[in-house]
Amino acid sequence: MTLDNDHCMILKDWPVTLDKKKTFIYKYARDSIQEKVYGKRIHGKFDPWDKTQERPCIQVYEDKALTEESLADLDAEYIIEYYYQYPTEALIYRIQK
Repeated sequence: MTLDNDHCMILKDWPVTLDKKKTFIYKYARDSIQEKVYGKRIHGKFDPWDKTQERPCIQVYEDKALTEESLADLDAEYIIEYYYQYPTEALIYRIQK
């Protein structure tokens, strides 16, 4: 998955909160995982094709500082592994690339 101009990944579903399960984000290149990176939830992003629908978004950073200087590389590809809450209360595991 590549990032948008705001260094964000647009997801299909919101990951569950960290107190339930952790979310992992990795930089991906040459057909393998390269390194772990970090992210934070961003609200208020809208689907590029449907401007009325807010979408789950994770802003990606190269280190834990989560500062403007550590925003992730826009040209790189990333993988995110996360759990999301299914309507019947089950936790479902998803990988997006």
